[in-house]
Amino acid sequence: MTAQKKFSRLVRLIYELDHVAVAFSGGIKSSLLLCAAQEAHGRDVWALTVNAAFFTKEDLYCVHEVLEDYKLNDARIPVYVLQEQAVSRNGRERCKVCSGMMSAELARYAEQVGAEVLLDGCLKGGKSCIALQRSEKLECRSPFIELGYDMQDICDMLQAVGRGYYIRKPAGCLADRFAPEEYLTAEKLDFVEEAEVFIRKFAGKERRLYFTDWNVIVYTKKDLLEAEKESIGAELRKRGAKNVMFASLQEDGEERCL
Repeated sequence: MTAQKKFSRLVRLIYELDHVAVAFSGGIKSSLLLCAAQEAHGRDVWALTVNAAFFTKEDLYCVHEVLEDYKLNDARIPVYVLQEQAVSRNGRERCKVCSGMMSAELARYAEQVGAEVLLDGCLKGGKSCIALQRSEKLECRSPFIELGYDMQDICDMLQAVGRGYYIRKPAGCLADRFAPEEYLTAEKLDFVEEAEVFIRKFAGKERRLYFTDWNVIVYTKKDLLEAEKESIGAELRKRGAKNVMFASLQEDGEERCL
C-alpha cells in the first residue's frame, strides 16, 4: 500500500469520529495526526498542547510552527509538574506521575471544549509521554496502533502529503538530562536548556548535557577543539556549574566517556 493510501485510511478513520481533539506535542507523530484530523474535519478540530517545565522553547516553537500551518482551534494547557514531589524528586515514579498529571489535564480540557474523542500518536509497543485517560464523556483513541502503522509509515505519509519538514529529531524531555534522584528545580532546568543552546554554537544540533549536583558532562557528536571546550567550560562555570567534562555522543545515540 502506498503512503498516500495509508494516509487516506487514517483520514477515513478520523472522519468517522465526531468532535475530535488531538493531543499535540509538535513532534512527528502528532503532527501527522493533526494533519489527518484537519483533512477529515477542517477547522473544527482542537489541538491541545501541554505546557510543562520539561518542554524546551524549541519544543514550543515546533508546536507554534505546525499550528501556523492549519489555523485550528488550539489551547496550551499549563501543568505544574514541579509542584508534585514525586516528580521533582526525580525518582522511579517521575515519568508515571508526570504522564498522569498531563493526561488528566488534557482529558479535563478536552471535555471542557466539547470534544468527544481525544486522539494520541501512540505506536504499538512504544512509550507515550501522554498516557491518555478515558472517562464517561471522553473516548481516547490511538489511530496508528489501530491501523498498524509504524514510524517509517508516518515519515512516508508526511513526505507524501508535502509535510516532510515536520520530520525532525525530538529535543527530548529535559528531566532526562539529570541523574536519578537529582532534585529538579526551575533553576536547574533553565540552566540545562540555556547551556545546550550555548553549546550548539560549537557542536551543532547533536549535543546533550548530563547534570548531577551542578557537575555537568557535555556530550557532543562533533570532536570539539580544546579552545572550544575551554570556552564552553568557562561559560557553564560562570552560570553555576562546578565541574565541566566532555564525552562522545555516538551515532547510535549512546553516550560514551572519553
